[in-house]
Amino acid sequence: MVNANIQSNGFPQTLNMLQRTQLINFMTDGSLFTDDINSASWTLEGITNALNIANLGIQALKQVGKLREETMQNVNNLLKRYKEMVGNTNKYETIALDLKKED
Repeated sequence: MVNANIQSNGFPQTLNMLQRTQLINFMTDGSLFTDDINSASWTLEGITNALNIANLGIQALKQVGKLREETMQNVNNLLKRYKEMVGNTNKYETIALDLKKED
């Protein structure tokens, strides 16, 4: 699904191998790479990368109707941590709205 979306320009062709792997993992089981398993040690860069990957994956999963509850929980946890680190921002508001539409 990831390669098909890249070939059809649904995903950026500039995704490197690590980003492709992260996207495949996210779309397969909802997991997102962050700096460490312990959420207290996540960096802003790690969370931002994970949210960018999640944004691509959510759009593709919604198209095929495969956005699972566990996936939504993982992303909501990241959004919460992001807001704790940065404060209120609209940068990832579309992800939050997409997840609410799924409820």
